[in-house]
Amino acid sequence: MITAIDTESARSAVRNLNSSVKKVNTYDAVIIGNSVSGAALASILGEAGMSIAVVADKQGGQRRWAETAFSVSKLPDCPVLCGAEQSMGASLKVVSLGGKALNVLRDGDPLSFFSIPQIETYFTAKAMRAKVRVYSGGAITLSQENGCWVVSTANNTLKGRIVVGTGGWDSIVRKAASVHFDQKDLYFASGCTACMEGENGVKISLLENGRFCRIINYGSKASVAVLGPSADIITPRLTFEKIMKSDLAPISSVISYWTAFVPSPASAQFYSTPCAGKNWILLGEAAGHIHPISGDGLRYALRGAQLAAQAIECGEPRIFDGLWRDDYGRELETAVKLRNQMNKWRLSTELVFSAASKSLYLKNVISNKFFRGKLNA
Repeated sequence: MITAIDTESARSAVRNLNSSVKKVNTYDAVIIGNSVSGAALASILGEAGMSIAVVADKQGGQRRWAETAFSVSKLPDCPVLCGAEQSMGASLKVVSLGGKALNVLRDGDPLSFFSIPQIETYFTAKAMRAKVRVYSGGAITLSQENGCWVVSTANNTLKGRIVVGTGGWDSIVRKAASVHFDQKDLYFASGCTACMEGENGVKISLLENGRFCRIINYGSKASVAVLGPSADIITPRLTFEKIMKSDLAPISSVISYWTAFVPSPASAQFYSTPCAGKNWILLGEAAGHIHPISGDGLRYALRGAQLAAQAIECGEPRIFDGLWRDDYGRELETAVKLRNQMNKWRLSTELVFSAASKSLYLKNVISNKFFRGKLNA
């Protein structure tokens, strides 16, 4: 005979079983990684009517190695209200190994400063209004099953026809697609965000052995970073400490210190590595799309999101590789070659910088080579 106690025990067992089984949701695309590029892509695809999920990547992209970005041109789909402020009197100086400084901005060029957290928040809010599902926690595992990607988080299992890796260089999507970073294509960065009064502007100082220091100063804040090849993580730290004591005496307080590995290809050959496949795409920092001299990645993150959206909407992610290479690939390749030439031919670099300081034509040529490409057309 079945008693009331037996019935309640059975119901309790069913409840426990149901609570232990993860609900599986299926989407047109799952975007993995905390980033501007991921949030921007989600908003574009969501507004296009696709079912999209965004998940953090526990294995990469959790840290933010810079909170302020800059640009000498208008960024795609990035209005003032999401954290952009222009400064007409600001300078963008590149300082050679010998100490020769060159302001590479052309007369009348505005320098725009961007708060990366604000931009990310702006696009995330846009995506959520477009009914994009944002999952808290992080992606724990990623695998393929019957032609579909399966993403496991602490509380959910998601399925996606396409998966997009954004955020960090060590994205879980890179690992799943077997497209790994070589150590030679990574830089180690040591830096801080600080309160500092001074003239608005950006200063990029070229240092020995391929290292460089980037200081972004806007309003009452400064973002300082020393970057160098990842094989040596000690020198960037020591150089950063030295610069903090000498060049950055006006700093009143440090908001946060940080260290990180960031993409910085050893040669232009790096950009022939696939960033897309039959049902996957790598975007932004996860794709290695960061300017190898300035450290700027915001332009490529936002433009890349637009191009990735085109590829996904037409149902062929693989065409993303052709799109980004045609759009801004040449700019990245040229910058790598210039950086390597400057490191190798120090005397020639000094002569070129000295001549450019006296020639408006040569200055504009260098400016175009360093910081301009099709993105700015």
